[in-house]
Amino acid sequence: MADARTREVRERDTRPLGELLSKLASDVSLLVRQEVALAKKEFSQTLGQAVGGAVVLIIGAVLAIAGTLALLAALILALSLVMAPWAAALVVGLGFLLIGAILAVIGINRLKKLQLVPERTARTLQEDAEMVREKVR
Repeated sequence: MADARTREVRERDTRPLGELLSKLASDVSLLVRQEVALAKKEFSQTLGQAVGGAVVLIIGAVLAIAGTLALLAALILALSLVMAPWAAALVVGLGFLLIGAILAVIGINRLKKLQLVPERTARTLQEDAEMVREKVR
């Protein structure tokens, strides 16, 4: 068994450099294709789980909105005991409109402060590209 292994190593050692480089390129290409296939499979599994979670989240949000609307109706009905029903609806509507507008302005201001471009990643990618160009020269 050791003789067969030694013979195999010797046979590999006698192959031309071009053939060895070609084999290396082929092996690396195969490895990259297999890694991409694995990444696709993992991504599709994760995506499926994310879709399931998103569906549950949306159903929960719709039910929460329906509950909020019912509570708003109850608040309007309670206020209508001390004022005209149209006035109670107006007060509740304006109050929630004001709260919503304030929250929207706060959200817009927070979004304006965000930097959506990943500067560090862009910088390191540019540095890597420069390094590769220098090594190739």
